[in-house]
Amino acid sequence: MIKISQMKKIVCYVLLFVLPFIAAAQAFQGGLLLGVVGSQVAGDMYSGFNKVGFTAGGYVNLKLSQRYKVQLEMEYIQKGSRHNSDPNQGDLIDYRLNVNYIEVPLLLRYDLMERISAEAGLGMAFLVSHKETINGYDMSKGATTPGFRSSNLSIMGGVSYSFYERYCIGFRADSSVLTMRKGSGTGFVRRFTNDWGQFHDLLVFSLYYKL
Repeated sequence: MIKISQMKKIVCYVLLFVLPFIAAAQAFQGGLLLGVVGSQVAGDMYSGFNKVGFTAGGYVNLKLSQRYKVQLEMEYIQKGSRHNSDPNQGDLIDYRLNVNYIEVPLLLRYDLMERISAEAGLGMAFLVSHKETINGYDMSKGATTPGFRSSNLSIMGGVSYSFYERYCIGFRADSSVLTMRKGSGTGFVRRFTNDWGQFHDLLVFSLYYKL
């Protein structure tokens, strides 16, 4: 899990990245964001975006040209997985995985038309906390349960629509590039590398407010 000293380093790195842009350009803008997250985990033997969470944070962007912007965000985001038992079908497993991160996405945005934009980029996530249960039993107490990595890299893309003067709604798909867990386990899959593991997949709906 993330420590105070690690948080200070993260904030310092973000500021070091952002401040030169602030000083160099008048086109700098910033704001707040709040969203709903639907998530699943590839490699946990369950499927469906059944875990609901939220995200909240802020963003800054810099206009590069008439249509292009670069955007940096910092947000608290809830990821994970959920599977409900169904005794009528002989399924007695009730599974919950909650994994919370501080995520820092870096995106390139392109204005498709006056109010609609597309975006794509990468996000670095730093683990804050996690809890995993099966039928109410805390799996973190199990010696054979693979642990969680302290950071995770994701690839993301989406679209957004601006309305009124300061508001924007956005939809984004977000998928882990690297496995979120240490070690190996049943059901693990491979994605972009040769490493077997579990990977976050998210669908995020957000409201942005420009300050």
